[in-house]
Amino acid sequence: MIYQELNLALHLSVMENILLGAESARAGVIDRAASRSRARAALEQLGHGGLPLDRPAGSFTIAEQQVIEIARALLTAPKVMIMDEPTSSLTQADTEKLFAVIRRLRAQGVSVIYISHFLEECERIADRFTVLKDGETVGGARWPARASIASRR
Repeated sequence: MIYQELNLALHLSVMENILLGAESARAGVIDRAASRSRARAALEQLGHGGLPLDRPAGSFTIAEQQVIEIARALLTAPKVMIMDEPTSSLTQADTEKLFAVIRRLRAQGVSVIYISHFLEECERIADRFTVLKDGETVGGARWPARASIASRR
């Protein structure tokens, strides 16, 4: 689950944030080489393998911090990822980067549930949608063929 508000320990490094609570260890001692490898692999899955693992998470842009959160979620090899209003604090450029990450996740077979008030965002990245009002489903459908949406970008 990727929440609307970022949930990082900004003073910890990228690697520490990605592996928080899931560190690689042998006999109770953290295996830094294995930890670095796992963190790097998670970032590479998202096309962000170049993020410096030792830099504090707080020194990155909001979009990069969101990539760190998604990388942490990928450690569990999810089949479904829920994103709750992920663009609420992003610039348009950062939103485009997030959409690229979502497309990569979909290409890897991860289903993404994208919660948003912005219909145009949903149209750009979703195959289908459901409209909720007061906790009740009031509508939903599949978008037109992906080819026609892709041609409008």
